[in-house]
Amino acid sequence: MARRYLEALRAVQPEGPYRLGGWSMGGVVAFEMARQLAARGEEVERLVVLDVFAPGRGLGGDGRAVDEETLRAWFARDLAGLLGKPLPQEMGTLPAGAPLPEAFARAQQLGLLPADLDLAAAARRFEVFRANLRLIERYTAHSYPGSIQLFRAAGSHFDDPADSTLGWAALAAGGVGLQRLPGNHWAILRSPAVEAVAAALSGELAGDRCGPLTPPGARSWGLRG
Repeated sequence: MARRYLEALRAVQPEGPYRLGGWSMGGVVAFEMARQLAARGEEVERLVVLDVFAPGRGLGGDGRAVDEETLRAWFARDLAGLLGKPLPQEMGTLPAGAPLPEAFARAQQLGLLPADLDLAAAARRFEVFRANLRLIERYTAHSYPGSIQLFRAAGSHFDDPADSTLGWAALAAGGVGLQRLPGNHWAILRSPAVEAVAAALSGELAGDRCGPLTPPGARSWGLRG
């Protein structure tokens, strides 16, 4: 994925310096893109990761593989979070292994799905969700020579009391800067929390040693999970 994104990126901007960032899984993809660029001798001015564990920690942060039932629960939580809603307790009453049509019908009744999303589209979306998370589980990260700026949502489910960098410090030879932002994992993409994210990003980019917010030759690219 990172290699293909880089091909598209370099078609628009053949040479660095580059500024990359991503939210959730997009942060892991942005990290691998930055690592590959650095290995080619390209300059990565900024790498910003928004609210996700470092690869190698496992999806739950404990290094263990996630079972299918948990993946389905996370998918429901993700759909609710993207709509700005907590996951209702009623979704938790579904028996383990309940068929997708039953889960889909319950989610529709609770208003957790867009009105125009049908069962077939929901099934495809879940398959993409599952495939992406399994890719993260199998991905082996290598050290990155630069620094990483980590933005963490205050109310996020990504948390490790023993490591405020969520494992990124072990991968970034240049160190990790940490900023905490209001909201949860999904709320940081919506108003009013997204304004705080924008301000933090603007401050991070304005601090570039090249001076201006967007110096000649430098462009910023972001990936969403």
